[in-house]
Amino acid sequence: MSSNLSSALDQLPEMSEKKKRIDSHTSLATLLLNAIKERKLDQCFEVGQAMMGQKSLSSQSIKDMVALAEECQSQDLLRLVMIAYLSCNTVPTQVQALETKLSQKQ
Repeated sequence: MSSNLSSALDQLPEMSEKKKRIDSHTSLATLLLNAIKERKLDQCFEVGQAMMGQKSLSSQSIKDMVALAEECQSQDLLRLVMIAYLSCNTVPTQVQALETKLSQKQ
C-alpha cells in the first residue's frame, strides 16, 4: 500500500504538468471555436463550397450570401465574392450589390 502511495506521489508533478498542457490546449480550442462561431466561418465555408463547381450561381447561394453579408466580417464576405467570381461563369447583379455592401463595410 505504501509503495503505491509513494509511486503516486512521485508521479504527481508529471501529472500536474500534463494537466496544465491539457488545460492550455482546451482553452485554446475553446477560443478558436468561439471565433469561428462569432464570425460565422462555418456558414461562410458551406456557402463557398456550394458555389464551387457551379457554372452559374444558384438563387439559394445568392440568398445565403446576402443573409451572411450582414453578419460576416468584410474579409469573409470578400472571400465569398471572390469565390463567386472565380467559380461561376455568370455573376448576377445581386453579387455586385454585395460588392457595394463590402465597400461600405470598409
